[in-house]
Amino acid sequence: MVAQKQLIESIEGLHQTATDADLWSTLYSILKLCNVSVVAYHHLPPPGAVDYSQNFRRTVSLNATGDDIREDILHQYFEKNIRKGGRDLNDHQFWSLTPQEAKALGEDKMIDAKLPFPSKVIQGVTFPVHGPGGRNGCFSVVLGAGVSAEDCPELRVIEWACQNAHQKFCKIQIDKNGSLPKLTDREVEILTWVARGKSNGVIAQILEISPHTVNTYMRRIFLKMGISDRTTVALAGLNNGLIEL
Repeated sequence: MVAQKQLIESIEGLHQTATDADLWSTLYSILKLCNVSVVAYHHLPPPGAVDYSQNFRRTVSLNATGDDIREDILHQYFEKNIRKGGRDLNDHQFWSLTPQEAKALGEDKMIDAKLPFPSKVIQGVTFPVHGPGGRNGCFSVVLGAGVSAEDCPELRVIEWACQNAHQKFCKIQIDKNGSLPKLTDREVEILTWVARGKSNGVIAQILEISPHTVNTYMRRIFLKMGISDRTTVALAGLNNGLIEL
């Protein structure tokens, strides 16, 4: 089992981190205590977020010897498992990668075959993590030699640490994105109706203003948000907390 004192100190450090580098370094120290040898993380910003196109990914070996693990092979395998794991947002999914599967995956992705492929079965687990405003993600971890993913006593600690790291990373990213655009009360009102699926004409009737006035407000909203279509601007308003339904 994880040494309780070390774990508590590491978790306190996780909450106090202020930069990406400190965050990952602290998380890795926790995962090492839990006998994790490799970790992969995918951060998935919500549609409409400033950094939506920046699909952040990280795969790191935590064990100096590599333990017969090739990060390039595992990254490709994680890609597949993270998509698979994303279908079930309520639980973790156990998986195993055989040497034959690793070699086939490497050949399919044209990965450097000169490096040695895994010579043994690699076991791991993939689980989702959730953040504010629809900022979700997934972690995949490989456990150390001789540890079965399904029988790992530290699994809940691993999940908890990764969830907290994800929440912290979300905050760091949101702070990096800068301040949100300032919408007037009327612009918020109109954008809320857009998010509810109402056309400009219907919004004009509801608010008892002219369609021309609604069109003017919509142009201002598009300009402030840096977005030019109704669906994306509505999602951006919701996911960035500018409006509520």
